[in-house]
Amino acid sequence: MGKIDNQMIVLYEIADNADVRQYSAVSGERKGIATYNKKEKSYFYEGDDLQDFTDFVKNTLVGSVLKNKVLPAKIVHGFG
Repeated sequence: MGKIDNQMIVLYEIADNADVRQYSAVSGERKGIATYNKKEKSYFYEGDDLQDFTDFVKNTLVGSVLKNKVLPAKIVHGFG
């Protein structure tokens, strides 16, 4: 299992269309793909455990769709 960066996560856009909003999530050596299906209104994450960032990733994708907000191709979130 890869090491997580406890202070930073980066989201990279994979797809954003009428059906799906999908971003890769990277923190340290851990990686995953977060997907929000706009038609079915369902969220799915596949990949390494991102620990403290799990809620941030989900809330960012789901919340932005529900609020009809456009996200940038790269999102960097850090704290500490």
